[in-house]
Amino acid sequence: MLGRYVYELRLLDLAQAIHKITGKSAETFGLQNPGFIKPEFVADLVLFDPDTVSDFADYDRPELPSAGIICVRRW
Repeated sequence: MLGRYVYELRLLDLAQAIHKITGKSAETFGLQNPGFIKPEFVADLVLFDPDTVSDFADYDRPELPSAGIICVRRW
């Protein structure tokens, strides 16, 4: 989403896109405490390079890793 809608198509800014794939998604699916960085919440934090983040996965190859992801950590 970041590579396509933020950097290629410029339909969203980075903050809007991150909210859509974190907090907004958690709210949409009725999840109780993920999606936000708050006390008592569960967070999967992703450190990425905004200059190189890119998605290579598609419907035929969903297992392909993204580029530009430096670290993923559950907090």
